[in-house]
Amino acid sequence: MIRPAASFVCLALHVCGQESPADTKPADAKPPAVERAAPQEPKPSLVPEGAAGLDAVQLARAMTSTMKLSMPGPQHERLAALEGTYVVEMTLTPPGLPPQVSAGEARAMTVLSGRYLLINMKVRVAGVVMEGLYVLGFDNLRSLYTVSWRDSLSTWSVECAGPEPEAGKNKVVLQGTMVDAASPTGRAFEVDLLFIDDGFAFAVRDRVKEAVTEVMRQSFVRKQPDAAGTEPRKQPADGARDR
Repeated sequence: MIRPAASFVCLALHVCGQESPADTKPADAKPPAVERAAPQEPKPSLVPEGAAGLDAVQLARAMTSTMKLSMPGPQHERLAALEGTYVVEMTLTPPGLPPQVSAGEARAMTVLSGRYLLINMKVRVAGVVMEGLYVLGFDNLRSLYTVSWRDSLSTWSVECAGPEPEAGKNKVVLQGTMVDAASPTGRAFEVDLLFIDDGFAFAVRDRVKEAVTEVMRQSFVRKQPDAAGTEPRKQPADGARDR
C-alpha cells in the first residue's frame, strides 16, 4: 500500500517597515514590528514514503511494480474457485480424550474484487454453536498464502502464512504464533490447507506435552445441486433460517 508522507511547510519570518531618517524620527518612536507568517496546514506529499530519493524513471518503475503486485493472480483464482456452500465436519482431539466430531455448514465468498475469500461457518460443539470466520488470501509481495481466523468463542484473531506448494501439490503448510489464554505470550503452531476434489480442509497441529500433534481437522465438502440445478438451502447449525 502506498502511504503518502506528510510534508511540512517552513515558516518564514518577514520583517516589514524601515526606520525614518534620524532628523525626523520621533523621540518616543518604537522599533518596527516584526510580522510572522500565519502557520499553514501540512500538505500531503504526492511522492510515496521512501521514494523521495528516486528519479522520475525509478519512481515510475516502482509505481508500475506496485500496481502489478496489487492485482489478483493464479493463486487468488484458486481460492476464488472455492466459492459456494459446504457441509462441515470438525474433529477435535483433546489431550487424553477420544476425538470429538461436530457438524455444521459454511458459505464461502470472494471480496475485494477476488483478492480474498471469506468463509463463514457454524458448527455445534458440545451443545454450543460456534460461528467462525476465515479470511484466505495470497500476499503477492511476500509470495505467501495467508489465513486469518476469528470466532464467537473468543475476541482475538489467529494468523498464519505459508509459501505456495510445489507444482502439482495440493497442500499449503502455514505457520503462525498461537496466542490464547493458555499461552498469552504465544506458541508456534502449524496449519495445513488442503485442496481436495470436492472442497478443502484445514488440519491444525499444536504442541501438546512437548510433542507436536494434530489437534483439529475441519473438512469442507461442497453441497451438491438439487434436481433444479440450485444448491439446497438447509437450516443453519444454530436453528435460525437464512435471511
